[in-house]
Amino acid sequence: MAELNYDTVTSRADLVEFIQQLTSLLKTNPEQVENGTLESFLEGSGAWLDDLDLDSEDNLQRMGIPGRPSDWKFVALLIYAGVMYE
Repeated sequence: MAELNYDTVTSRADLVEFIQQLTSLLKTNPEQVENGTLESFLEGSGAWLDDLDLDSEDNLQRMGIPGRPSDWKFVALLIYAGVMYE
C-alpha cells in the first residue's frame, strides 16, 4: 500500500484513492488507527475541527497544513484526522 499522504489530494479521484487507502489500513492494520469505529471517528473529526484555527498561519503550520488547503485536500485531511486524531 502506498504511504498515506493527504497533501497529494488535489482532485476527486485523489480523494477516492485516499479514502480507499485509509479503508485498507483499517482492515489490514487496525492497531495503526486511533479511531476505528464510526463513533470514535466522528469524535476525532469533531475534536480536530474544534482545535483547528484556520485564521492562524502558525496554527496551520503546527498542524502540518501548508498554507490554505484546497477543498479536496481539506476533506482528505478531515477524514485522516477522523481516523488518527486523538
